[in-house]
Amino acid sequence: MFFPCIHNAQVFGKLVDSESLEPISYAVISWNGGSKGAVSGPEGEFEVVDREVDSVLISAMAYRDTSVSLKSFGNSEIIIYLNRQTYDLPIIEVKSGYFTRMEFEVSNRKKTSLGTASIKFNFFIGTEFANDQLGYIESVSIFFDRARSKNLEHEVIFRLRILGFNDDNYPEYDLLTEFVEIMPERRNRWLTIDLKDNNVRLPDRNFLVAVEYIKKPDLKAKGEPKVFSSGWSIGLSEIPTDQKGLRQMWDNLDGDSWGKSPNFPIENVAPMIKVSAMVLKP
Repeated sequence: MFFPCIHNAQVFGKLVDSESLEPISYAVISWNGGSKGAVSGPEGEFEVVDREVDSVLISAMAYRDTSVSLKSFGNSEIIIYLNRQTYDLPIIEVKSGYFTRMEFEVSNRKKTSLGTASIKFNFFIGTEFANDQLGYIESVSIFFDRARSKNLEHEVIFRLRILGFNDDNYPEYDLLTEFVEIMPERRNRWLTIDLKDNNVRLPDRNFLVAVEYIKKPDLKAKGEPKVFSSGWSIGLSEIPTDQKGLRQMWDNLDGDSWGKSPNFPIENVAPMIKVSAMVLKP
């Protein structure tokens, strides 16, 4: 994991939980329309690079996105309090014989991959799965391919995101509330992430599994932000319009908010992702 280290920053800040006052690590702090940013360290610390930044957008797993104005702080140290997301998931009593395994997957590969070039500091790409049963997610698998360019995988970090949908069918809250880094090693292979110890409860409604790309801060960068690539791409699968249980691809490439991507990069495709879960028997 990387953390910014800039000694002539405009603002040095620390992120803490508004109730427990515990530091919040691995949060993304972005500015300049999302093209630049930083990641909070183990004690919630971060630094803003640009002296002319007016405000930052803070995104942390299991917390509400927060916009903070920096105009009144100047070259100072600040503490920012973040509020946890509030949502209710049913308590599931685990008993032997009550559960059955269910597989969700987009795995029939189309002869193309999803590129990862962007000027945004961080962005998300994922697949929505239809579901109507309560349970627990045990593992997630993602199909990675190697881009042609060499030595680019060190430009970004991949983070796993699993989100639940609100009543307006919009991905709103984190089901996976811990930082889980994705580290692809071989091209044209499935990478499986074991989540048995992460207590990822599955709601009885649709859910979204996504990969978050976080760019390493370029401390020497000046001028306009440049396009960066991760060196890895994600396989794409065609989704038959009548296939039950599979939905559209989602991303936030066009802004800070999630959006469906029916025609990007081509029609009726989604990232190749598989989910293994234990659900309550009907």
